[in-house]
Amino acid sequence: MASQQLVLGLGNDLLGDDGVGPWLVEALRRRPSLAGFDFETAEGGGLGLLDLLDGYRRAFVVDCVADENGRPGQVQLLSAEEFETQSVTLSSHYAGLPQVLALGQKLGLTMPEVQVLAVSVKDPYRIGTDFSPALRRRLPAIAAELEQVLLEADHA
Repeated sequence: MASQQLVLGLGNDLLGDDGVGPWLVEALRRRPSLAGFDFETAEGGGLGLLDLLDGYRRAFVVDCVADENGRPGQVQLLSAEEFETQSVTLSSHYAGLPQVLALGQKLGLTMPEVQVLAVSVKDPYRIGTDFSPALRRRLPAIAAELEQVLLEADHA
C-alpha cells in the first residue's frame, strides 16, 4: 500500500457492461494527475475485499449498477451508508459491501471510508466481452468525470 486512498474497480469482463469498473480503473491508473492513489480491480465482492480494503483511509469503489431507465454512463456518488439504505440491491457486487466493512472493523482491521462511484448500465448481466454501444461512447466522458471526482476528493 503506497497511498492512503484506493480506487477499486469491481466487475466481470465476461459480462459485457459489468466490466466497466475494472476498465475505468485501468484507464484512471494511467492518468498522471492521480499518481497519489492506489488502484486495484476485483471480479466480485465478498470477503475477498477485506484484504484489498484493509489499511486504507478512503476507498472509491467503481462498479456498474442496473438502470432500467436506459441512461448508460450516468455516475451516481453513494456513501456506504447510502448504499446500505437502498431498498433493492443495485449491483451483484455490492450485496455484501456494508457487511464486509462491518466484519473488517469487528476483526480489528482498518476499514476505509467508502464512496461508491456507480456507473449506470442497461444490462449488467449480458454475456460477452464487449461493452454496449451506448456505454462505449460514454467511456471517455465517464473516465474524465471520475478523474475530477477523485481530484476533488483528494483536495478536500
